[in-house]
Amino acid sequence: MLILLVSSALSLALFVVIENEVQYPLIDLRVLASWPFVNSLLLISVLVVGLFSVSFYLPQFLQNGQGLTALNAGELLLPQALVLAVLMPLAGRIYDQFGPRWPALIGLAINAYGTYLLTNLNVDMTRQDVIVWTIVRAFGTGLALIPIMTNGLNALPPTLTGYGSAVNNIAQRVASSLGVAGLGALVSVETAQANADYGALIQTGRSVPGLQQEINTGSPTILGLYRDVQLHAMSTAYDDVLLVTAALSAACIPLALVLKRPTTNGGANVSAAIE
Repeated sequence: MLILLVSSALSLALFVVIENEVQYPLIDLRVLASWPFVNSLLLISVLVVGLFSVSFYLPQFLQNGQGLTALNAGELLLPQALVLAVLMPLAGRIYDQFGPRWPALIGLAINAYGTYLLTNLNVDMTRQDVIVWTIVRAFGTGLALIPIMTNGLNALPPTLTGYGSAVNNIAQRVASSLGVAGLGALVSVETAQANADYGALIQTGRSVPGLQQEINTGSPTILGLYRDVQLHAMSTAYDDVLLVTAALSAACIPLALVLKRPTTNGGANVSAAIE
């Protein structure tokens, strides 16, 4: 792992040096000199992390925690996909009408609230709960994503717009991969801790009537008890992950407050600044 980390850091540094020296770079890193564009990358990365974390962990809980099939779990997530598909084109028109600040601000707030609602994951939640919660956060994501992305690209001069689009795509891919991996590590830690906490409550026969006798006789009830502990530990871990995701969305609201539509000569100003 250390060798991989060191080699990755050196390769990244070498890539930056080469890209700044060649005449036709694969990625023109001068786009990172534009704060409005970098700000959009940060906001988009957080939204993508939330989008992929819910899409990855919620179906797992529905299948492992509530016993749904993959098809049924997908059906519960279909309404949020339809909301995104309908809202994203409308969000472009909203941006043209009102600019980036208010759609991004309201969208992030709704996204954070919808993700917070999902922290109520438990084995007894209804299908209606899942549909409503995911629709709420999908509405916030769809409202904020397109205005933020469009505003960041519009802040660049025309000669760098193509490179900005490439960097935008890279940021989304990296954020989704690292976000899911990082949250996966958090799930592992939280699950282990929750198992230890719940297990400590039933280590003696005094906590559950007749438990010690069933342990001595090898009763199959112990298997059911073990499964209950596992389900509660898993729901606790997923709740914590979604709480972190909601906190990230809420923490980015101040970044949305500084968004403003680029002026007509904004691209020229950026070009002059980076030259």
